[in-house]
Amino acid sequence: MKRFLCLGLALLLLCAALSGCVQRDATLLYVTVLDVGQGDAILISCGEHHVLIDTGSAVSRGLLLGELARLGVEDLDAILITHPHEDHYGNVRMLLETRTVGALFLPTAQGEELGYSLLVESAARCGVPIDILADGDTFSLHGAVCEVFCPIADDPDPNNACLVLRVRYGTCVFLFMGDAEQRAEQALLARGEDWKCDFLKVGHHGSDTASTSAFLQACVPKMAAISCAEDNDYGFPHGEVLEGLREVGATVYRTDGRGSLSFSCDGESVIFEE
Repeated sequence: MKRFLCLGLALLLLCAALSGCVQRDATLLYVTVLDVGQGDAILISCGEHHVLIDTGSAVSRGLLLGELARLGVEDLDAILITHPHEDHYGNVRMLLETRTVGALFLPTAQGEELGYSLLVESAARCGVPIDILADGDTFSLHGAVCEVFCPIADDPDPNNACLVLRVRYGTCVFLFMGDAEQRAEQALLARGEDWKCDFLKVGHHGSDTASTSAFLQACVPKMAAISCAEDNDYGFPHGEVLEGLREVGATVYRTDGRGSLSFSCDGESVIFEE
């Protein structure tokens, strides 16, 4: 069985290579919400620099590798894990062991799953430095400024203790909510900041445990992306969330309907790549 799985994966990667890699403008920032089924994996790219936010679950390994091959991505400046749930960290060890990764960014929240502790061991074995990100931290990606938020890092629910990332490129703002739910949204709103954004990665796969009306009205995103599997067991995205996004005028894109979603930004506007 293992032999057949390896053969299938090899054929998948070969097909991606034969079809040719996507050609991209090195002057633009690209955000690609990768189709990894029921999970999250988002690639932020500028030129030859790449940061991967979450990696999907281990069962989506073939999907993830196929998409990275299609995009011509071999090495990663960093992998950022928003919180310790397997549908977000499931492919970290594989990536650490098969390609060059500059750094592994982890949240303060500690995972209780065995797989999460093993990824820390894998990073040490591969010589990849681990940086624990906290609320208020920042890092850059070739002209893009990345701000980290985690207003309730001690929340017992990893979803509400997850990292939220805001990326600024020129005048454009991207907001990545991970699986942050209502308590995390309320804590962010309590800061009194301007949360308006051009692009929103909708929290918790479009679950109605997130994306409250108050939060969406504060963000008023022009574009919103939802990462979820077709006919998933949870019924994501929930109708209440879709209605809330429509009410604030957001154009909604979903991986369960379109596959991977690619957006480009020149610093002044964000465009969905058909």
